[in-house]
Amino acid sequence: MLAKQKKKRRVGLLTKLAIVVFSVYTAVQLITLQVQKNELKRENTLKQEQVDAVKMKNTALSAIIDSEITEEMIKAQAREKLDLVEPGERVFVDISK
Repeated sequence: MLAKQKKKRRVGLLTKLAIVVFSVYTAVQLITLQVQKNELKRENTLKQEQVDAVKMKNTALSAIIDSEITEEMIKAQAREKLDLVEPGERVFVDISK
């Protein structure tokens, strides 16, 4: 009879140990998943801010494209910023500077 009680206690102890190990494992997994979830939320927020910035830039560029840009304006920009000239045009450079 004493051996029977000892066996029951041992099985009970092993079951309790298994439950504790499983509980610890589950808790660790839940914490890990929560950390990953928070990191993904942070990344999502950053990506959304980048998307919003690009959308604003696209809107501004669309407004520029849709505005009345004439050929004369394009030529003026090409002359000022790129130093371009039209075919057959003579360019005089002031070397006194």
